Amino acid sequence: MYYADNCKEYCGVDIVPSHIEIFRKKIEESGYCNLTCSVGDATDLTEIESNSYDVVLCLGPLYHLSPKEAEAVVAECFRISKPKGIVAISYINKIGLYAGACISTEFTDYPNESGNKMLEDGCDFEKPGLYWYTTPEDMERITRKYGLEKIHNLGTDFYIFMKYIDKASDEKFELIKPLYDQMAFHESCTGMSNHALLICRKKER
Repeated sequence: MYYADNCKEYCGVDIVPSHIEIFRKKIEESGYCNLTCSVGDATDLTEIESNSYDVVLCLGPLYHLSPKEAEAVVAECFRISKPKGIVAISYINKIGLYAGACISTEFTDYPNESGNKMLEDGCDFEKPGLYWYTTPEDMERITRKYGLEKIHNLGTDFYIFMKYIDKASDEKFELIKPLYDQMAFHESCTGMSNHALLICRKKER
């Protein structure tokens, strides 16, 4: 709904039917004619023609997919975007996530062997099959492999600050915002973020 006034056409795809039903109701209630949605699998978007979209937003699927499945998603993002189109892919950083958990007073059982194994394999062994984590370097490698050229690779939130920000007064929050903005807009900090956004452009072949 956020993009409705800023694009000629928007199509939302989600693997969960109930999510699409909610979206359909919102579209009907809004009266927008440029929004559509459908149930679909990000690893196989055969219902969408190649070179269809100026912008492809992949926001969420890679949190829950194995490395092989993640590559299938990136390949589909490349396929359905137009030449020189923009592709934005969100992902979870395993190093930033684990480092934040290790210093958090909320998660007292870290560091542990399961977390150390996650650093090697990217799989959340405490919730097998539910979450998969990666690194900025691996994401850039995969997107290059499938013909996407990096524009930015930026952190969007930082586990090491979350508890502080949640408890900060309005005054303290305003004071820390410049630091947080600097961290979010400098790639040197991206690996210490919890979530990150890799923004690419499709190369012409």
